[in-house]
Amino acid sequence: MKLNRGANSCDLMGTMMMRLLSCRWMYCALGVAAFFWCGRSSHAGVYSLEVIVDSLPFGGPGNTTFNGFNGFGNPSINNDGDVAFWATASGTGKGIYKYSATTNDVSTVVPYSTLQATDIIGLAHVEMNNAGNVVHAGKRTDLYSLGGLGIQIPIETHFIYVNDTMLVRTNNNIYAGTPIDGLLLSSVSSASINDSDVIAFAATGGFGSGVFTQFDKLAATGDIIDGHVINSVSLDVVPSIDNQGNVAFVANFDGSSQGVFLQNQLLMQSGDIIDGHVLDEFRNVRLTTSGQLVVLATTTANFQGIFTPANALIVTAPGTTIDGEPIISIRDNFNQVGLAYNDNGDLFFNADTTGTNSSGIFTLDDMLIHSGDIFQGYSIVGQNLFPDVNDDGVMVFAAKSLDPESFIIRATSVPEVSSGMLVLSGAIALFFWRMSRPRNLLLQP
Repeated sequence: MKLNRGANSCDLMGTMMMRLLSCRWMYCALGVAAFFWCGRSSHAGVYSLEVIVDSLPFGGPGNTTFNGFNGFGNPSINNDGDVAFWATASGTGKGIYKYSATTNDVSTVVPYSTLQATDIIGLAHVEMNNAGNVVHAGKRTDLYSLGGLGIQIPIETHFIYVNDTMLVRTNNNIYAGTPIDGLLLSSVSSASINDSDVIAFAATGGFGSGVFTQFDKLAATGDIIDGHVINSVSLDVVPSIDNQGNVAFVANFDGSSQGVFLQNQLLMQSGDIIDGHVLDEFRNVRLTTSGQLVVLATTTANFQGIFTPANALIVTAPGTTIDGEPIISIRDNFNQVGLAYNDNGDLFFNADTTGTNSSGIFTLDDMLIHSGDIFQGYSIVGQNLFPDVNDDGVMVFAAKSLDPESFIIRATSVPEVSSGMLVLSGAIALFFWRMSRPRNLLLQP
């Protein structure tokens, strides 16, 4: 079933109201309930969590194709509600798999046994666009013999694929690399993809380091952007591309500064002051499909913060308390996208706390899940719960339990009844109650 936020619950509410209003004794009860409910503060958001894929034998709900998965990478969700992820599956081995929100089943995008790559780079970051195409960076290690010396050395080759099509291969003594703008690459980062199937990634080579698409070099060592000389581009922060082709990336420039760039503009830099915080190091960047940007950065006072280029601080750690949990640090892993952000401003992130719960996934208002939660009978381990969100606000993340089992969990916001609606319901109920009272005594002469 495709995700359709709120439609079913509204239909159900309407049916219930009609039935309740047919019962005379409920009129007064509805009015009283509405009166007392309106005195309560509105909760910012409620989410329904459900497992859509798991590692249990014979697969999870509806997963009829596989005999179970052995762990998951961090998933990616598109606007159809489909979810792509890296996993090792019984029978088919390592590969990229996709959960369908339409059929509630899992299919194979590509098994790594059919590719030159034999494993994935980094922490299994994949990204899927709204066309359903998945970008993933893989690697393999081969032994290379040093001529006549009887010595073999390991050489690692990197690849970037969209589904099963290889777009990029690094160059070494074993494999010929893919030239981009005449440059050969020696290593690559994980990649992002937009809805036109253009990918963005960072790479190193004889030229130094730079940021690329499969077609062009966008910036590299020695280039000048916005009057600043690029020294190096970070491979630890995955570049992010929007649907207009803008690419956000982190680079060192002008000798000792670090900044967040587009290919033609410096957006933020170390030393910038936002809400009293002096920015120091940039750890994560995320562009939405329309080009809205959020950044995870550290400050000179050893704080972490989630910022926008418009001089806005969203979250600081330590310093922010969400759902009663004081945030002490925001989790990120290099070569991993740690912030989930969409065009509607929905933000999800993984953070450590000083409260009862050591870590969890947060919105700006709520803690959705935390380490130690008992979810469907399993005790959740909170490490590396990096989320992704689509433009409908539907979020997915991978989790582990102590048992050990692994899951991909989907979080969907549940519409809440507004105070205004409850007041109106109460007023209608009281009106009909008054109208339904016996009036025959008033009609007697």
